[in-house]
Amino acid sequence: MNLTKKLFSYIVAIAMIFTLTAFAGGAVNAANAKTYALTLQNNGKTTHTFEVYQIFTGDLSEGILSNVHWGNGVSEEGKTALGDAAKKAEDLAKSKDNSLPVKTFAEDLQKYLQNGTEKEVAANQTASIEGLAAGYYLVKDKASSQNQTNGAYTSYILKVVKDITATTKLDVPTV
Repeated sequence: MNLTKKLFSYIVAIAMIFTLTAFAGGAVNAANAKTYALTLQNNGKTTHTFEVYQIFTGDLSEGILSNVHWGNGVSEEGKTALGDAAKKAEDLAKSKDNSLPVKTFAEDLQKYLQNGTEKEVAANQTASIEGLAAGYYLVKDKASSQNQTNGAYTSYILKVVKDITATTKLDVPTV
């Protein structure tokens, strides 16, 4: 009986060592998670102040984002109001770029944004934001920043799963 107790305690001790090792390895992996750079290229005639918000995040494997949940750029109120992040992302993925559902979602999202990163980019210049976790980001011009002549607003949702460059698409109507 005494031998059985000792054997059991050794097995429990070994199991705890494996568990702690796995946990510590996971913590190191989380701390060393790959981050990415988003380069914003301003082809416009005016300086733009962009705001970048992480709207979805998840687990990245081979360029695919899974286990999607709301990013830190969406407030708690927004997470509740907008519903399940994975379902919302799936519905948006079914839409074509710049389709009405994507535009409507971006508009609905505006009132729930928080924790944005601001980046000013001069006309015909580029600037980068580094250290972004894998996910989807809303990139938009700061409100009231394009009130001058030849100003046009940019707003788009980007999937960031590698270093990428986004070029402004600016069309100013002519009369």
